[in-house]
Amino acid sequence: MQKALYFPHTDIQNPVILKNALLLWDSVDTIVPRHNWRSHHKPPDKLISEAIELVVTRRVPNQVERRDAHDILEESVRTGRA
Repeated sequence: MQKALYFPHTDIQNPVILKNALLLWDSVDTIVPRHNWRSHHKPPDKLISEAIELVVTRRVPNQVERRDAHDILEESVRTGRA
């Protein structure tokens, strides 16, 4: 199963990205802060809304992933390296 991760936004608004996603991947994960998270953005049209329903999966990072990301960011800030 081919997956992609869309970052840094929680919503995919760009139709080109959605079209490519439909052709290339089984799903595209977007990182969201919690399981009951709802977008405040409305898709611009029905086709984009349908594409989002078909290919986009909302993903909530678990505690280990959050801690690892925090450690990596903290190290980057401390050393000044990305």
